[in-house]
Amino acid sequence: MTQRNPDIKSDILATATRIFADCGCEGTTIRQIAQHANVSLPSIYHYFSDKHSLYIQVCSRAIEEMSRRQQKILHSGLPPQQVLLQFTASLCQQLHENVVFAKLLQRLLVDKENSDLDEISRTLFQQSFRDLIDLVSTVVTTSDAPFLAFSVYALAFGLIQLNTVHDAVQPEPLIPGTPADLAIRILELLMPNVGWKQYVTDEDLPLIGATA
Repeated sequence: MTQRNPDIKSDILATATRIFADCGCEGTTIRQIAQHANVSLPSIYHYFSDKHSLYIQVCSRAIEEMSRRQQKILHSGLPPQQVLLQFTASLCQQLHENVVFAKLLQRLLVDKENSDLDEISRTLFQQSFRDLIDLVSTVVTTSDAPFLAFSVYALAFGLIQLNTVHDAVQPEPLIPGTPADLAIRILELLMPNVGWKQYVTDEDLPLIGATA
């Protein structure tokens, strides 16, 4: 029996992530991934039964990584305002700095035909979203907590994705200099009476500015 090499599988997944992000599932071939990963076609089929299963693993890994980071912040035990600020800053940072992830997420949002991905997204995002709703309810007294929680995701994703369009028509930068700055702008729009700037502390800065 042929022994599996985790490094080869990891290389295939990393390469497939970049190509799926650029071309989508339909626009990508297994041969294309094999060429870019510098492996043979049988090597890919040794780990993945077909392109669909590879795509599912790529998307699952990306969503799970994002969810794991966000869950760590949500359960950090810090004051709720500080947790919400760090959560939003981390989300902005991932979308801004990890271009491949942002592109892949955009592909996922328009892929309405894939029931497997719907289930993956529900499973991995559902808990973070519920926790975010509870967090928003702690920070502000409102019946609109689900809408505000969803708007945190929507504004972060939308502003960063549309930033290139803005740059083409307006010389002044749309997005502030750091993920923390953008997070403050988003939260001030959604929950203006909290005083978000007071919750940025020296201890926050390494986490907010980290690239790992």
